[in-house]
Amino acid sequence: MNQDKSLPIIEAALDLYPPYGSLFVAGLTAWSFTEVFAGWTEVDRQPPRNESTLESTTIVYRNSVTDQMLAISMTLAASQAAAGKALAGYLENNQLDSLPTASVGQVGFMTQPNVPPAVYFVRSNAAIVVASAGGSPVDVLPFALKMDAVIYAYPQSSKPGLWVQAATTSQSGVYLINIFPPAPSNGSYFQLWAGAGAFTYDSGLFYISLPKRATPVTEVEVFEVSFDKSQMTVTGKSVVPPSHGRNAAAGG
Repeated sequence: MNQDKSLPIIEAALDLYPPYGSLFVAGLTAWSFTEVFAGWTEVDRQPPRNESTLESTTIVYRNSVTDQMLAISMTLAASQAAAGKALAGYLENNQLDSLPTASVGQVGFMTQPNVPPAVYFVRSNAAIVVASAGGSPVDVLPFALKMDAVIYAYPQSSKPGLWVQAATTSQSGVYLINIFPPAPSNGSYFQLWAGAGAFTYDSGLFYISLPKRATPVTEVEVFEVSFDKSQMTVTGKSVVPPSHGRNAAAGG
């Protein structure tokens, strides 16, 4: 599907989500979803491709029992809007004139019944493709739904362990979110949640833009979650703007 055709559809769908309840993820890769693909064997993994503010990863799995194959591609973008553009790029690569929508993510598409199954969707700043890659077709929608659920799952338990502090910037309504450690450890990823606003990522730094309304205040909470959930989730939080409350260190 040509980007000129798909991007307006994607942007209109993403605009339906108001600027509150924001989520941003960092450190996820296509091979981070070990629980979703339990029983499938990795047969190929492409190293991360970095293009400006995008990081793309791809993994291929084989089911040793059915000999079916799945290819998962994911692009982590610097913002939700950038993820929408990455999704449009994935859709253009399929070279189909049109695609029916799929009930997954904030906006999703799926291939028609007469072509190899594939699902394309955006959740937060992640654009994802789950495609059947072998001669025997796979129903890919259940896998896409499970991946979406992993990304959007708010941790049920956590312990203090991250230092999080908001800071002002030269741009009105935009705040820097300092996190220490500044990047997730190997085998884990960051989830950033906020009651309002939109997250972006630039040059290794996280930012949040608050909606333009009277005295906007929100709380940003950051979680470090292990891919396989074998480690306890750690968290920290901060009030934004910082002048409206005490910034929290290590979740305190």
